[in-house]
Amino acid sequence: MISKFFKKLVSVHKTKIYKRIRFFNIQCTIWKYHYMIREIYRYQNFQKLSQKFKNCGISLPFEASVLIDDAEIVHVPLKDLRREWDGKLYDLTECSPFKYLQTKDKNIYENYIQKHIDRGLLPADADKSTSKFDALIKSMDETGYDPSKCVIVLRRDNVLLDGQHRACILLNKYGGDYKITAIREKQFR
Repeated sequence: MISKFFKKLVSVHKTKIYKRIRFFNIQCTIWKYHYMIREIYRYQNFQKLSQKFKNCGISLPFEASVLIDDAEIVHVPLKDLRREWDGKLYDLTECSPFKYLQTKDKNIYENYIQKHIDRGLLPADADKSTSKFDALIKSMDETGYDPSKCVIVLRRDNVLLDGQHRACILLNKYGGDYKITAIREKQFR
């Protein structure tokens, strides 16, 4: 009872950019300016990159907004791509989406989704079924991989930022030597 009363008097709402504290009916907002500046820079850079690649016929997904530095279009063999999980790098053949493609064991994919839910990377009510992934597989079987619609995004070291499922489907279908078109942070030379 006391905790309900206390919650009505005091509340805290946090985002990456600000923290809003309400005490009785007085609100105080604490802004995180350094984070705001970084996010504004990231958004402006994303807009610039989007326009650059739109001229090349490629549409960037919002996940590409993590590319702070300039990016380039590359053609990379699938065997060179990696996936990062818990600070470790894994080959695509070790990833759950690829294992599901090989075995069609739905438990592998459901456990993969559950791990993402447990870490807060997906909402608690996320669909654990394979239906969305199966729809992507079917779509890519019919139309292939079209980077102009949704491109795979890589870090400088060929670690996937976006497009793991598409890369796994292509690896399963064509093998490791198949080269894909991707967007990658420019290499330092």
